[in-house]
Amino acid sequence: MGLISCVGFACFRAFLENVNQNDHRLKKTGNTYTVEKMDLVGLDYLWRVVLEVPSEEIAMLAVKQLMELSYTWLSSKLKKVKMKSAYG
Repeated sequence: MGLISCVGFACFRAFLENVNQNDHRLKKTGNTYTVEKMDLVGLDYLWRVVLEVPSEEIAMLAVKQLMELSYTWLSSKLKKVKMKSAYG
């Protein structure tokens, strides 16, 4: 992975949020998002940023985004599915 700046990551984040919102995978209510489907466009690239980017600052921004998309912003329906698959 090449270098990505803070501005470049902000651009990618806006892309990821808008594309997934348009595909009804991500829902925006006010200033918050809800993940409606786990197969988000751009998630694979976000993982690459987390694992490969040399900048610690950008890696931390990517980790925060990944945590939001994988847990914090999950719809209650998806949280129940994750809990069922983890525990039974």
